[in-house]
Amino acid sequence: MKHGTPSAYNHGCHCDECREANRVRCLDQRERLKQRTIQGDPSVPHGTTGGYKNWGCHCVECTIANTISSREYYNAGKLNGEVVASAAAEA
Repeated sequence: MKHGTPSAYNHGCHCDECREANRVRCLDQRERLKQRTIQGDPSVPHGTTGGYKNWGCHCVECTIANTISSREYYNAGKLNGEVVASAAAEA
């Protein structure tokens, strides 16, 4: 197995080189998806958290979906007695 590649990372190697290669691959993929969003690709899942987080779409529908999801996640943590990092920073 060749280290320093996303493939090695996907096969279970999490050394620094493989982690960095995977991080770069993820950034490249996210940028490609964002460019497709900007170009008006009809396959962008508007009105979803995936559209907001994965595709980088910040249209009104995607922003609302992400806001609702974030609030639900935050409130679920509060109900379980967990401290959410952003809430701890506000306190």
